[in-house]
Amino acid sequence: MSADNKSGTPMAKICVKCGTDVSSQPRFKDAAGRYYCAICNTQGRTRTIMDQSERTMSRLAQRVTCPHCWHIFNPHETLWVAAHSDLIGDPVLGAEKARRFLPTRFTVEGQALDVRGVPCHQLACPQCHLGLPRSILEADPLILSIVGGPKTGKSYFLAAMTWELRKRFPVDFAIAFGDADTVTNQQLTDYEGTLFLSEYPDKLAAIAKTEESGYLYDQVNLGGRTVLLPRPFLFNIRPTPQHLHAQQSEKVSRVICLYDNAGESFQPGKDTAASPATKHLAKSRALMFLFDPTQDPRFREKCRKLSQDPQLTSASGTQRQETLLIEAGFNE
Repeated sequence: MSADNKSGTPMAKICVKCGTDVSSQPRFKDAAGRYYCAICNTQGRTRTIMDQSERTMSRLAQRVTCPHCWHIFNPHETLWVAAHSDLIGDPVLGAEKARRFLPTRFTVEGQALDVRGVPCHQLACPQCHLGLPRSILEADPLILSIVGGPKTGKSYFLAAMTWELRKRFPVDFAIAFGDADTVTNQQLTDYEGTLFLSEYPDKLAAIAKTEESGYLYDQVNLGGRTVLLPRPFLFNIRPTPQHLHAQQSEKVSRVICLYDNAGESFQPGKDTAASPATKHLAKSRALMFLFDPTQDPRFREKCRKLSQDPQLTSASGTQRQETLLIEAGFNE
């Protein structure tokens, strides 16, 4: 209620939109003390929601590619992850995962409401139901594939590359480079810490060998069969204000998708319907092949005369790496 004026006469409460006296009818007051009648208040909220919806739709990509299963879909098909603690159990991800759903109700801010009326924050692919960062709906993915045999150093290369890109892109190229999903990228962040943030930098650092299953894979139920999908590492890249194309940020920004496959996954016949670990090769814009000369015993023998590097002195398996490169070409 407004305070009376000094003369003791109640001050009129006038809708700032239509001029109606709302002193004796339902009314609303904003933070500045201005009054609105019920009709104008409803119209204003509707306009706000429409404006926010139009701004959101203008930023969405026409087609979205899931970085987990590589399914292509329209933005309006994106699922949301239920936030209420009772909504557990998903037919694709299992009984312990939060339910995925196609929403019909939203908050004014554009967040979906689950069936219990709780605002949701996480998005998911309509096919594999795995989580998606918001940026994958707004920027085209740039899939880059690293190919190499077992123990050729793919994890080391990947960690060293992203560590350098975090530093070099903003300074040398005026491009912001950051995690699109910190949860999905956690394992790669740990790799970086092992190599570059050690308490004992003079000691040898080791990254565990990537296996064909485990923490770098997600298990889903697709079409009645259990499928293992490789977990992507996702990064947003966009021009900074100093970039030549800063005004076209929404158009030129991308989401970089990287994968750390076990070397065995690139061997002939390994990629199957139940374990499509290297299917990203067919979607990739660039292949980076890691060749490790120490896989050849003749090379190791000659180098032992010059170095006592553990890769030369310890027993190491022999791998015909050219067959992996040929197989990668077939997959592409």
